[in-house]
Amino acid sequence: MDTPKLSIVIATRNREYYCKRCIAVMLRYISYDTQIVISDNSDSSDLLDFVNSSCDERIFYKHSDGALTMSENYNIALECASGEYICMIGDDDIILPAIFDVVDFAITNNIEAIGQREVIDYLWPSDFTTGHVRIPKYTNRVLKLDSHEILIKYLRKGGCFNPRDAKLPMLYHGIVKRSLLQQIKNETGEILTGISPDSYSACAIAQRIKTHYIYDTPFTIAGACKTSATSAKLMGGHCGELKESAQYNMNVAKGYVWAKDVPEFYSVQTIWADSTLHNMCPEFLQYFRLKPLVARALMTNRHIAKTIIHYTNIHLDNKKKNNKTLFYLDVSMRICSLFICRVVSKIFRTINKSDKRMDGIKHINDITSILSD
Repeated sequence: MDTPKLSIVIATRNREYYCKRCIAVMLRYISYDTQIVISDNSDSSDLLDFVNSSCDERIFYKHSDGALTMSENYNIALECASGEYICMIGDDDIILPAIFDVVDFAITNNIEAIGQREVIDYLWPSDFTTGHVRIPKYTNRVLKLDSHEILIKYLRKGGCFNPRDAKLPMLYHGIVKRSLLQQIKNETGEILTGISPDSYSACAIAQRIKTHYIYDTPFTIAGACKTSATSAKLMGGHCGELKESAQYNMNVAKGYVWAKDVPEFYSVQTIWADSTLHNMCPEFLQYFRLKPLVARALMTNRHIAKTIIHYTNIHLDNKKKNNKTLFYLDVSMRICSLFICRVVSKIFRTINKSDKRMDGIKHINDITSILSD
């Protein structure tokens, strides 16, 4: 194969059922100048057998023994990718045919990073869903954004929510020039690090480019199977003592150091913030604010409020922040503001019916048929 226009990069571990089905769907419509790169850290040879039986030159497969962190697994896949542009997705996700028009636009205009305003969300059938899809309303517009300005706003809000919602340039479910990823590796030693590689990569990219683009057209479907991080979040997981997190312990065992500006408790918010701040240059690090992080963590994880406050107090003591009353008064006001914004957003979505939602979707491939109707 000549140099592909696009490499679709997937890292997987012991989720062969979903990975095989997603790859089979994409092989039906990806072009021959597109590459699927799979880094497999599974305990079985099930996925390898599937790849061998496919006999498709568009697939590049590499298996690694020994448990890898998520960033390590993705780094292997990224190193094997040869496309001019890279799109990183999960093993329960797929790209849509619309992505090829976006890649052509990027090549024509020499754009380094293009994201999408919203992805299509799909919950695979499990104990708590029959298969649910959310298709956002979109306008097909293209927005040009200031990467540095967006990053500063994100840091001022604690760097503790989905970077796509902040409109940061995304490698995960986005499109990034491979040469830019090589630049990151040359400057930091590796393309990805952090417990949340999507948050880390978004901020690493935003520091190095002045502008990026956002498509208001979905070009990927973000799946969530029963063992995914999204499902764990929906079921109330991903919170509590940091030392009880398998993700954290695996990373620490391999030399990872938690960001010194983030309190040491385990939540989706602190994982995002920790990964955001790794290798952050001082020019942007100065804009990070702790209060929005604590406010979001308390609002989202009320059942572990005592744990959050305990470790936040330890963090404040280490930073010699003595006026905790004013700190928590500010946090309380932020929680009220976040709550009001959430209610208003929910009302707005209900009135405008901006999203299309459907249940009983048994396979991710069924969504492509819905989109073509």
